Amino acid sequence: MDLSNNSVSVLPNDFFKSSHNIEHLDLSNNLIETWQPAPSSFEKLRSLDLSVNKHPQFLTWLTETNVTVRYRAYQQLYACHEPFELGGRVISSVESLLLRTCKPTVLVSVVCVGIVILVFTSLLVAGYIHRRRFDRWLRSRSAASAVAGRVYLYDAFVSYSNSDTQWVISRLLPQLECSSIGNLKLCVYDRDFLAGRNISECILDSIKHSRKIILVLSNSFLQSPWCKFETDLAQYTLLEENRDAFILLKISRLDETLLSPKLNYLLKDAHPPELVSVAQGRSGLLQ
Repeated sequence: MDLSNNSVSVLPNDFFKSSHNIEHLDLSNNLIETWQPAPSSFEKLRSLDLSVNKHPQFLTWLTETNVTVRYRAYQQLYACHEPFELGGRVISSVESLLLRTCKPTVLVSVVCVGIVILVFTSLLVAGYIHRRRFDRWLRSRSAASAVAGRVYLYDAFVSYSNSDTQWVISRLLPQLECSSIGNLKLCVYDRDFLAGRNISECILDSIKHSRKIILVLSNSFLQSPWCKFETDLAQYTLLEENRDAFILLKISRLDETLLSPKLNYLLKDAHPPELVSVAQGRSGLLQ
């Protein structure tokens, strides 16, 4: 069917509704701008000539239906009408340009939106982390100020195993409390804890009211669940108050297989003083 060169500007979408047997349709050299026929109207159509027409709506129809247009034999007859900068150029000559220009636009938009979201999220996370660090700094500074001005009831709380009680009573206390180089006030539970009071409360109060915490380390200490409880409680309390108050005193060679990770860390980090260093008097212990 040849309808070329008829100045056709309007073509109803159902114009070929009953013409199912059309194999060749020539609509070239017309003024068609709007035409979106149903694909079922061209079940047997083999060739369609739409050259020299202004049909942007038809192009939309082509992209939304399963129709393939082969124009390679008449490439010079298919030129761009829009946009202005491509007006008159043959479609085949700008096809690759359009693919490079149009398709990446969506990708670029997605990437830009993703970058904006990532930057915004990063700023939120960074602000949250900074706020947490600032709050911790304020709390630690307040705690340090409070600790610096605190008056303690004891110079040190002594944590030891029952197996080492005799050594603590007969050797440690005389050296630190009664000798001329001592004159310190120590807290030991065999002497200073109130009878009938909860033992956990006594330990916690003694730790809080003591300037230093002396751990009398021996293999018996390492194997004692009660000594482990005292050490853990002291670590938690000192961490909460932001102060470093441990003095580690080894009175015998330790079996390293018995060391807990926490005590092992304290031993490596604190450089525990020997007894003679601990017994240098009040001024040395309070530093």
